Amino acid sequence: MAEFGVEYLFHPVGQGLFASGRLLSEKNEIFNWDYDCGSMSEKNVEAAIHNFQVKDDTIDLLAISHFDKDHVSGVVKLLEENKVDTIILPYLALPIRILQAVQSDGEISLEYTEFILNPVAFFNRIARDKIKQIVFVLPIDPDELLDDEHPGKDPEGKADSKKAKLNFNPVKKPEEFLDDLKLNAEDSKKISVTQKPFWVFYENRVIWEFIPHNDEKLSENISRDFLEEISEKIDRFRRVDDAIGRKEILKAIRTDYEACFGKTKSNEISLFLYGGPILKRERGLIGWHQFPSNHYFDGPFARNFCCFYGGCVFCSFLRKSHSAKISILYTGDGNLRKSDGTKNENYITLENRLTKKRIGQLLALQAPHHGAKDNWPLGLASEISPDFSVFSAREGNKHHPHEVVLSDFKKNK
Repeated sequence: MAEFGVEYLFHPVGQGLFASGRLLSEKNEIFNWDYDCGSMSEKNVEAAIHNFQVKDDTIDLLAISHFDKDHVSGVVKLLEENKVDTIILPYLALPIRILQAVQSDGEISLEYTEFILNPVAFFNRIARDKIKQIVFVLPIDPDELLDDEHPGKDPEGKADSKKAKLNFNPVKKPEEFLDDLKLNAEDSKKISVTQKPFWVFYENRVIWEFIPHNDEKLSENISRDFLEEISEKIDRFRRVDDAIGRKEILKAIRTDYEACFGKTKSNEISLFLYGGPILKRERGLIGWHQFPSNHYFDGPFARNFCCFYGGCVFCSFLRKSHSAKISILYTGDGNLRKSDGTKNENYITLENRLTKKRIGQLLALQAPHHGAKDNWPLGLASEISPDFSVFSAREGNKHHPHEVVLSDFKKNK
């Protein structure tokens, strides 16, 4: 059996997130992906993109967790320099996209208002000919279990010894989705929706899986009364043709939001993404981990790393050998914590969807919301027990990662 490898990289963007990975066969890249690309520092994210390289200048999979500036501010630059086969992002209704925008720190740019209004139209304007398909991930029913069955072999039966390919099963586009994004006939051909896993095929067999989880159900925590109060402004935002007008409406909604809830930012909704090998008994692995000394900031305890101005690299290789950890879980700014500090319904749904077996295979975990206290249930670090935990944050930030969260991970030695 051929030796397969995986490399995970967290790029040095400071307060934000830009993560990538690639699959290797005999040390040759066969598939790559990115998860988010943004930072509160334009200089940091542009430098990271400049140093970022993929085979044939093509990103096979670009996942966007949510619409906060520090997670998407570099996407335009990334698309200027690379083609993308597949973009996946969570489907959020327009009112929820708007609330995410007004909760973001910093100035609301004109370009950002366009992205919030209609992500499809935005991507078409900046990179129509560079993007093959856009896939929106719908929320799942909390009681729906993941079907572990996968095709085994590529349904299209096209083997390629140099490049892996991505496949998934789309579902019917909901009416509210069509009404929201106003897709024309041409756009509809390249837009899909799904709740299912994505599979990576190589040499006509499946070797890797990506399992997305849209936690949009947390939007039910947002006050219905407040959404009713701003409904007229949302309607105007939808109707206004110019970006300047939309920006002014968003500023007015931000004022309303802060008057109602204060300036506390409540990041909750994100697209989680699990990546890992198809778990088969006959396939084991040996892992090795590389941390270039000039590329990472080492935390005060083993196996936990804070990506401030440096990045982190993890590498593992699949072999016919003993079992070890190799998978990764990206969480964006997702929330796994109830107000009382225990695990919330979102974590229970996520665990049911991934299964404890997959969670037990985690080599690396991207800590949600840069290690914010309100997003992490204490005690979960030891329960999940990843080999490596990454907090992507600006050095010197007192709350990202929060000392209470760091302490929880410190116990996971």
